[in-house]
Amino acid sequence: MPEGPEIRRAADKVARRLVGSSLTSVKLAYPPISEFVGVIGDASVESVTSRGKALLMRFDNGLTLYSHSQLYGRWTVNRVNTKVRWNRSLRAEFVSEGYAVRLWSATDVEIIPTKDEEAHPYISKLGPDILDETTSPDVISNRLESPRFNGRSAASLMLDQSFVAGLGNYLRSEILHQAGVHPKTKPKNLDLE
Repeated sequence: MPEGPEIRRAADKVARRLVGSSLTSVKLAYPPISEFVGVIGDASVESVTSRGKALLMRFDNGLTLYSHSQLYGRWTVNRVNTKVRWNRSLRAEFVSEGYAVRLWSATDVEIIPTKDEEAHPYISKLGPDILDETTSPDVISNRLESPRFNGRSAASLMLDQSFVAGLGNYLRSEILHQAGVHPKTKPKNLDLE
């Protein structure tokens, strides 16, 4: 499953191709969002960002495409004439200036009002994003000391997206190994100084 860094790289790659460019073609092949093709096709992409493991593509008409890649979803950016050779299911395609930006195989894809992003069932439960520049060591330390989190094992805590958003199995393992912390250790038993 893609974790925060992979989604951030995908968001950055998508943003480089779509933000500030005119969309020449839009396909919304996933039934839950296909009804929005007209309003999205007439819009411009204002920004593309990540929140934890979600990608948010904001349009100038007040709508946002929310996607969570889960296990199989993937964003690609290719020249329009690049032949695609795989069996993933196309969910969305945005063509601009000779490039096709495509979302494949994700099953958690929605079009939501941009003003309601923070109320989205996934986003509303997220803790601070591990890749957000405002997520400082002090922010993490304060959360580790919080009664809500300090009695849980480090291994389970690091997968809890409400503790910190964007971590998954491989990052959890690497962080605990580098820090020399046993996975079953609870934050309340650590010297956080």
